[in-house]
Amino acid sequence: MCKLISILITYYNEKELIGRCLDSLNKQKKLPNEVIIYDDASTEKAENFIDKTLYNFSLEIIRSDVNRGPAYGRNILMKMAKSDYIRFQDADDELFENALYEIEQRILKTDADIILNEVSSFNEKNELICERVIGLNLNLKSLFEFSLSCALLI
Repeated sequence: MCKLISILITYYNEKELIGRCLDSLNKQKKLPNEVIIYDDASTEKAENFIDKTLYNFSLEIIRSDVNRGPAYGRNILMKMAKSDYIRFQDADDELFENALYEIEQRILKTDADIILNEVSSFNEKNELICERVIGLNLNLKSLFEFSLSCALLI
């Protein structure tokens, strides 16, 4: 059974990066059910340059008149999501083509409530800066042990 995934993106004046982020979602083997962008009072309004017709998924942009930070935006987005699962992303996040498919497969195999995945960081020349930022390869026995040992990006 297919699982529906909402992608929730916080955005603040990252015009070039949000385009790359959305393009990476559009190339997914499994498309998201919906993508919702929270524009945190950017001077470069996302609604002015994002063409929703270019994407093969439902895309909604909401905008705040006051900059409140990404945590506030994520809370708003989480209340709006309509899918079984949500994935938080920032405007500078790009996914490999099979990322959502792989996440869905793990959900189907385990009926997981949460999926944590590794993050690798690249510079503007596409050179690897840091591999496995989160540290899931440490073979820790529990999520609690993991949370004590590793920094989680919030």
